Amino acid sequence: MVGISLSLLIALHLPKKQSDVTWDECEDIPLPQHPGEINQDQFGTGALAEILVKNEDVERRLMAVSAVQHFSRKSAVPLLQIALKDLSDDVRLLAYSSLETIENEINTSIGLCKKQFESNDKATKASEIAHHYWELCYLGIAEGSLLKHYLREAARYLSIANQRSSNASNELLLGRILLRQGQYGLAAEHLRKAQNGGLLKRQVLPYLAECAFEMGNYVEVRKLCEDFPTQRGGVLSQLREFWR
Repeated sequence: MVGISLSLLIALHLPKKQSDVTWDECEDIPLPQHPGEINQDQFGTGALAEILVKNEDVERRLMAVSAVQHFSRKSAVPLLQIALKDLSDDVRLLAYSSLETIENEINTSIGLCKKQFESNDKATKASEIAHHYWELCYLGIAEGSLLKHYLREAARYLSIANQRSSNASNELLLGRILLRQGQYGLAAEHLRKAQNGGLLKRQVLPYLAECAFEMGNYVEVRKLCEDFPTQRGGVLSQLREFWR
C-alpha cells in the first residue's frame, strides 16, 4: 500500500509531458510542370479546389486552372467557377476562357446535330440535341434567361423524340427538365412514364419525391421514400431515414 501511494503521488506531481502538437506536417507535393501530366487520382477535385481557394501562390493557382481543363466537364466546371472569384486577373481570365471553350464545344455539337436532324429527323437525333442542351443546364454554365431558353429547347426536342419513339430514358430526362422549370404536376406524369417504362426505382423515385415535396404532398413524399434503397451511407438511405 505504501508503494502504491508513493507511485500515485509521484504520478500526480510529475506527470508525463504532453505534446501540444496534434497534427503532423505533410509533404507539399509540387504540381507537375505540364498540366496534362497531373494525375487526377493524386490531385483530385478536392486538392485542386483547396489550391484555388487557399494557396497564395498565383502561379500555382494558374497551374491548377490549367490542370482542370484535362478533367471531365462535370468535374471541371465547379472548379472553374471557383476560379472565377479569384483576386488575380490572370486566374479569372483563364477560368473564363476555359468555361467559354466548354460552352462553345457543346453549342458546336448542338449546331452539328441540328443540321443532321434536318436531313434525318429520327428520335435518336432529337434526343441527342436535347441532351446537349441539358448538359449546358446541368453543368451550371447557363444562367438567367439563357438557362430558361436551354431548358425550353431541351424539353421541345425531347417531346419531338417521344412523339417518334417513346423512350423511358427520355421520359426521365423530360421529367427532370420540367421539374427544373417548376412544372411539378407535368414532371410527375413523365417520371411515372419513365418508371413504367422499366427504369429502376432509385433512378426515378428521388425526382418523384421532389415533385411531391414541391407540391406540398408530404404524405406522398414519405410513402415514396419508403421505397428508397436501404444501403447504409448512401444519400437516398439518409433521406429515407429522415422522412420515416
